[in-house]
Amino acid sequence: MIDKKAILTSILIVSIVGVGVVAVLLGDPSIQQVPPPDTFPDNEIQIVSSGGLLIWAEAGYWQDFMPAVPPEGPPFYLVIKINITNIGDTTVTDLFAPRVTIYYNSTYQSLVTLNLTTVLRFFAPLSISPGESTVVEFTNDRSTIFSPSIEEGTVLYSQVLFSWEGGNEAILTTAPNDLLFTH
Repeated sequence: MIDKKAILTSILIVSIVGVGVVAVLLGDPSIQQVPPPDTFPDNEIQIVSSGGLLIWAEAGYWQDFMPAVPPEGPPFYLVIKINITNIGDTTVTDLFAPRVTIYYNSTYQSLVTLNLTTVLRFFAPLSISPGESTVVEFTNDRSTIFSPSIEEGTVLYSQVLFSWEGGNEAILTTAPNDLLFTH
């Protein structure tokens, strides 16, 4: 007679491994895609006015083939510059861009969704006073290497989720830009 504990343990192990395989194949399910825009972006800056802020973003993309390529392949990097102007009458705090979805130009086909982190680490939450303007740079979280097979010069655009105090959010669309290779 087969031991019931052994059967249950086997089922549990197979289930855990199966969930792990599905998670790897489908990507990180905890990173929710930023939806594509209603119309494809052109080379014009798309300024969003929301919550007393004027906000727009620009993106640069590159794949690094130097000095050594890790086993996963050449890592993909991006920098998102978010331009912020406070046109309201109060200081706005907790400015942050948590994630970005990168799309192939003139399509709604996504390349990847990545978590973002600030290029400069702030000791206090970022804020902006009335009448001030600032540029904040974000980059992909480097704790995970993303290494796509993609050609140099491929044109991409991004949808950036931007948030600030009180649960306010805006989606910023970047103009299309070429993927560069670091040789």
